[in-house]
Amino acid sequence: MNRFALLLPCLLTGGTEVATLETALALKSLGYVVEVIVYFDEVDAAMLESFRVAGYAVHLLGARRGAGWLGQMRLAARLAWQLMRGRYRLIWVQYMTPTLLPLVMSRLFTRRLLACVHVAASHYSANGLRRIRWLARHWCSRFVCVSDTVATGIFDAQHGPLRVGGRVVVIPNSLDMAAVRVAVARDWRAEAGWPADAVVIGFAGRLAKNKGADVLLGAVAQLQGRGLPVRLVVVGEGAEGNHLKAQTLSLGIGATTRFAGRVPRDGIYGAIKGFDIAAVPSREEGFGLSALEAMAAGVPVVASRVDALQEVVLEGVTGLLVPVDDPSALADTLASLVADAGLRHALGAAGMEHVARRYDAPAFRRQSHSYSIDWDKAFYWATKSTSIGYFLENHLVCPRFKTNFFSINSCNMKIAWVNPSFLDYRVPVYANLNALTEGNLHIIYSASRTPTRVHCKITKELGYNAVPLHFEKSIYFGNQKSDFSNKNYRIPFPQHLYSHLRRIKPEIIIAEGFFQWTLYALIYSIVHRRKIYIAYERTKYTERNCGRLRTLYRKIVSRFAAGFIVNGELTKEYCVETLGIKSEKIVTKCMSAGVFSDISIPEYQKKEDVIRFLFVGQLNERKGLREFLSIVRTNSVELRKSIQINIIGSGPEYLDLVRICQESNMDFVNFIGSVDHDEISKHYLANDVFFLPTLEDNWSLVIPEAMAHKRPVATTPYNGCSKELIKHKANGYIFDINNDKSVMEMIRFFISNQSEFESMGELSFEIQSDFSAEKVSKRIYNFIANKCD
Repeated sequence: MNRFALLLPCLLTGGTEVATLETALALKSLGYVVEVIVYFDEVDAAMLESFRVAGYAVHLLGARRGAGWLGQMRLAARLAWQLMRGRYRLIWVQYMTPTLLPLVMSRLFTRRLLACVHVAASHYSANGLRRIRWLARHWCSRFVCVSDTVATGIFDAQHGPLRVGGRVVVIPNSLDMAAVRVAVARDWRAEAGWPADAVVIGFAGRLAKNKGADVLLGAVAQLQGRGLPVRLVVVGEGAEGNHLKAQTLSLGIGATTRFAGRVPRDGIYGAIKGFDIAAVPSREEGFGLSALEAMAAGVPVVASRVDALQEVVLEGVTGLLVPVDDPSALADTLASLVADAGLRHALGAAGMEHVARRYDAPAFRRQSHSYSIDWDKAFYWATKSTSIGYFLENHLVCPRFKTNFFSINSCNMKIAWVNPSFLDYRVPVYANLNALTEGNLHIIYSASRTPTRVHCKITKELGYNAVPLHFEKSIYFGNQKSDFSNKNYRIPFPQHLYSHLRRIKPEIIIAEGFFQWTLYALIYSIVHRRKIYIAYERTKYTERNCGRLRTLYRKIVSRFAAGFIVNGELTKEYCVETLGIKSEKIVTKCMSAGVFSDISIPEYQKKEDVIRFLFVGQLNERKGLREFLSIVRTNSVELRKSIQINIIGSGPEYLDLVRICQESNMDFVNFIGSVDHDEISKHYLANDVFFLPTLEDNWSLVIPEAMAHKRPVATTPYNGCSKELIKHKANGYIFDINNDKSVMEMIRFFISNQSEFESMGELSFEIQSDFSAEKVSKRIYNFIANKCD
């Protein structure tokens, strides 16, 4: 029988106890016997009942804090007796003060010891941090942190994960969205006799100094001083309870503040649902479960910009953040929500969706039912993950999987795609490829380099098959700036990449480019005799300054690749001519702008007397905007009344480009700034022609995006997509940004051919349709399947 022990000092009503209960539930759902051991006599009867009702044996050792050395010896004896009786295969210790003695004792009774820290690094002294780092390196099988903030704070650059041998694991807390959905909102207005139009601000948590409830009271007093119809509900108990009640009286808000006391665990979501706004003004926070609970309940959150709250609350999306310990700033932010019911609803809805996608515990527990236990390898494979359920099911257990590499079933082949970072356009391709492989596509990527919105999208599409790696250390040689010199070298140390490949056991590996992660994937493919394919995007223009050492490295790696998945002909030319790859090993047309495949395109209509040119992209040296605007400035007298140039994006050249246009009085050039990717569609539709004067580009996804909106496009021959996507003077124009005459001919061509815009747009749409997510994924799938056959 596999018996697990969960150890913690006390059993009160805080977030750690809730996380412990969730850990127990996750283990029990996998069929394990779970027992809870509590050291001290600090036990909340309701929380104890919650554990026992759930079917867990709770052993109360009954020790007293501050009992001196004699008390420590008694605790050690009682704990040793219980651990010896239990014969636990795994011991999970919640790292709460004091924990050193339980950790020392636990190690004597198991080889599988986990410690989980729930508070921010700022909570510990320098000696405390040194002790934690030593324990993680030498004592514990795995050391668990509840947030990236905690892990980064404790294991900083000097004492990073490399020094602890990959033992650090990040497992955020989770909750049961099913319980949230069925909870009935508590009507605080009716209970307290408040007006129906009162806005209820709520606080749910322990009444302790670090939770900042006193800051909230000060903010509410300011709001009521402004005449706003706000009421305050405080849910919870703690050492600061009496002090806070006295503070409400001194501030004159006693009549409009309700202290609800402790609420049973099964009633907490209903209590939070009764709030209009949830405030989390913590002074420190290792995770922020109260913020997560409020978001799950669909309540907008206003939280302190501190520690892990910045990680849990997506600012401006699921809630708002304010400076820590600042009642005035908190009052101002609360006032903005009090006055805007629409914003409250939008933040609440986004929060609920975010929690359901990222933190819903049962969704993680339902995975991998066919796994079998291999305890000798369990902790070798245990690595960073995004949920407790995922960690328990996919790292403490290992798949029962045996296959002959040379007889792969192409209809159900398991693929691991190693891609350090990617953007929105890749998500539909990955989703379709996952469907073609019947759910056997795994994406391994960097959580720090991939935008949060993309992380949310890929997690929604692939679930556990999306594997983010959170730690990556790098050694740089040369200039770290990414510019035309192309002389910088970077050697990264991605944490747990090889371990994840061992866990997934793919038959096929696809590595993105010749990035440094590819080397790890290549080593795995050689050791385990698996085929590796390289997805590549670069061209002879982007690599014209590539050094001999870098080129030699690529030639060597390419010899081990079974095939190359490239975007277009320019990339294929570089692979064949420079790297010496055989053309039959290359498949082209593998880049998609599928994110806009389902939009509704209205009939083209000209709305003004000028031709509207649109640029979308980073404002950096490579994009050629400086050269383009210089040519336009020289011919501004001719162009002023004929064209309008709209520029979307930001970057290092933004201020210089704005200055150039202002000094030259080029008022027909508009800088729109950054635009959210989900909002970009309306800008394509609002303009007539899309242009990209790039000096070098791999493919430029903005080109097919504009074509998907039935727009004529113009770009340079230095763009990797120019051969496939641009039919000169048919659906667009190819011009040389280094030639003033060529640029002006392009502009004049569109000015004089406005009547052809509709037909050019239709042709653009037809051409890019061959690069849909469905066709690209099918192209990749067939290429690999044929190679396997």
